[in-house]
Amino acid sequence: MVKLTACLLLLVAAVQAKLPVTPISQLRAESHRNKALVARSQDVNAAFPAHTIQIPIDHFPKSSRYEPHTTEKFNLRYWFDASHYKEGGPVIILHGGETSGEGRIPFLQKGILAQLAQATNGIGVIMEHRYYGGSLPTPDFSNKSLRFLTTEQALADTAYFSKNIKFPGLEKYNLTAPGTAHILYGGSYAGGQVAFLRTQYPDIFWGAISSSGVTKAIYDYWQYFEPIRQEAPQDCVHVTQNFVDIVDNIIINGKNANTTRELKNLFGLGRLRDADFANALSSGITGWQSTNWDPAISGKSFYQYCGEITSDRYLYPVTAQQKASAKRIIEAGGHGREAPEILPQLLNFVGWLNKSTLESCSGQGQTAEECLNSYDEAFYKQDNADQSWRAWPWQYCNEWGYLQTGSGAPKNIRPVISRLIDLPYTSNICKQAFGITKPSNVDLVNKYGAFDIEYDRLAFVDGGSDPWKEAGVHATAARKRGTSTNKPFILIPDAVHHWDENGLYPNETTAELPPQRIKEVQAEEARFVKEWMKVHIYIDHQTFTGIRKNLSLMNDELPAHVLPFLVPPTSTKNAVSPSHEQPADPRIAISSWACAGLSVVVARICCSPIGYRCPSRDLAAQPSKSKKDRRGQQLSPAAGDPIVCTGLTTRLGFVSFLVFAFSSFTFIPDIETLKAAVLRSGEVLWSHDAAAECCCVLSVLFAASCTESRKLRLDI
Repeated sequence: MVKLTACLLLLVAAVQAKLPVTPISQLRAESHRNKALVARSQDVNAAFPAHTIQIPIDHFPKSSRYEPHTTEKFNLRYWFDASHYKEGGPVIILHGGETSGEGRIPFLQKGILAQLAQATNGIGVIMEHRYYGGSLPTPDFSNKSLRFLTTEQALADTAYFSKNIKFPGLEKYNLTAPGTAHILYGGSYAGGQVAFLRTQYPDIFWGAISSSGVTKAIYDYWQYFEPIRQEAPQDCVHVTQNFVDIVDNIIINGKNANTTRELKNLFGLGRLRDADFANALSSGITGWQSTNWDPAISGKSFYQYCGEITSDRYLYPVTAQQKASAKRIIEAGGHGREAPEILPQLLNFVGWLNKSTLESCSGQGQTAEECLNSYDEAFYKQDNADQSWRAWPWQYCNEWGYLQTGSGAPKNIRPVISRLIDLPYTSNICKQAFGITKPSNVDLVNKYGAFDIEYDRLAFVDGGSDPWKEAGVHATAARKRGTSTNKPFILIPDAVHHWDENGLYPNETTAELPPQRIKEVQAEEARFVKEWMKVHIYIDHQTFTGIRKNLSLMNDELPAHVLPFLVPPTSTKNAVSPSHEQPADPRIAISSWACAGLSVVVARICCSPIGYRCPSRDLAAQPSKSKKDRRGQQLSPAAGDPIVCTGLTTRLGFVSFLVFAFSSFTFIPDIETLKAAVLRSGEVLWSHDAAAECCCVLSVLFAASCTESRKLRLDI
């Protein structure tokens, strides 16, 4: 039963073959489906019941964008699995994205979330996005209510969640960030979200994996179809391009009403508007995105479409009248010389569309026009609580764009969808539903980094054949990068949309499933996340403040190049309350403060010469105006002077490591913490290029280990 439920939920979660413009009938069905799924969630997910946490509706009370403001909170849903958890393990959050959270539960059972939790002894969490599923901040979907549905508000939700979460049954543990490592995973839109979270809230989130993450908002996203054109079976692509060419030559270039009418009637769609007709014809090729390596959840429509339109045999009953009409259409579309070859392909396309789409419409009691129409002003004006379809269009109309057009393709490219599908057509929903007539303000998204987004412990995993690849860091227009454990940058060959996210139970695997490339990528993700955990070091608020205030060790905030190793709360915005009490044994306190005094000396020797400003690990030996010692080594930086880290700081760094190790043996009573501290300080020293930075970092660690009442906490 559990496996069946997982399969059904994956089918719900799998990205369906969506048309460039979603017909109203599908929008309506989407809302009904979401409502039903939420209503029966407790029955379906008995093993993983939904929990809620209260989240502020408005995280930005000073921004005029959200006026009138509110101080109210709403219940945001989440699901978790702590069956693999051991103390010290991370919290791994799978971001729900633009859909109901129930559909993500299979990833908690047997997908990448389950794999990462098991590999790290962590807690797997699915967090639902505001305004999706059952996480509704407002009583309806009106424009006034939807003002709180923005990228920055959604990002702040996740940060608030991680700083405040208390998991039922695990209250004895402090599992909030940054004391516990919180690592994010997201696919597609959610992949963009987790990438932004890592860069915008680095003191809360220890790492993130962005799978098929869209980090570049693009208004006219004609590039969506480029990976399909280039990577899909080329015989299918070629035939589709011929169909598109015929349609566009007749409707756009021919301007012959009789021929246009005959073309539409051939498909049984004579009463549809031109653009809706072209939109319906794209239903086959757009099924590419829903394909998956797992046949149990892979969309079937794409390969059925390709198999039928590339056949040279008539696969459906046809009349002489249909053949004659199809031949006239082929000739009017400029492909008369190829008529013998195209004729069975075109009539097979007619039969396939009737079977896959029109019969379904008829079964629902709808005519073709009712089923495929995208113009209905009265429908678009509905904004009550049942109109959940409004959430994602609101987001892309306002911020993200991603209008998938055929008209945007350069003239030298034969598109795979009609050029009738243009910006006025694809943006019609923005105008009719929300009164938005201007292009999406993509700058609200692209300010987070777009193609250039990059950060320590931020991984990007993309599919080489993914239609969304051109909106992420593996896009043709993005710069080339290498990959490393600290910044993984992985492109899965012959993979489509976040293919690394789903998985199989052990008894479901075969020699072919999962494919080797998927197994390798998922194993690599588990490997580098475990490596990230080895360097997770956290100094709590009390310790960090005590070092700065009582010992006067710091004369400013730690620099950015130190932060990958330390995660202090550097602002009141993200500060956390101390969670440890002072030790009862006075001998430990006395020895701790004695050790701290020694650390001040070491820290000042090591860190003062570099002023906490050592610029990077790639330090160039540049002429300096600052003072030098008798051996010519730089002692202190001049204002604005690039600092040269030389042999002196290298030696001081090594001395700092030895002092740190020795003091650990002397003052840290916990042998496991001692071993971890020595090993970790050594790893930091020898894995980082700039020894001066290591010197500074280790001195701070040394001070922290001595001052912290319960010693330095290192999560290995």
